[in-house]
Amino acid sequence: VSTQSTGTEIEKNIRKTLNGREFHYLVTRGVELVCETDPTKVQKSNSCHLRKLILPLNENDKFELKEVRVYEDELYQANTWMMQCATNGRYILAPTTFGRIFIWNLRTAQLCAVLAGRDEREIRDIMFHKSKKTIITCGDD
Repeated sequence: VSTQSTGTEIEKNIRKTLNGREFHYLVTRGVELVCETDPTKVQKSNSCHLRKLILPLNENDKFELKEVRVYEDELYQANTWMMQCATNGRYILAPTTFGRIFIWNLRTAQLCAVLAGRDEREIRDIMFHKSKKTIITCGDD
């Protein structure tokens, strides 16, 4: 007997509604604000955001994007458009320009850990392994 679910069954189980409208959660990331005269000086740190995308019910409705929670720390710097964040439904992984990974609790927005790599190179992509307790990263090295 197989215990695996098909994609359609999973979609049915995780479909969420708000007042009859289907919605999905998104994790987004902005860019930090740097000083005009010294671009190495950060004026406002970057942050990640949990947002709710509410789908229209009909052609007259509009998409809605609502902010649910903000994940930030003054040392979080990720000012490159190619960097990806990841979540497993419990934590958010946010790589930085300087080879660190910030880990926030998805529900509470509490910073749980900051992991440092072997060097200070930018981490471009990050993901949770599907079945092991492993984080996978890649960069330009």
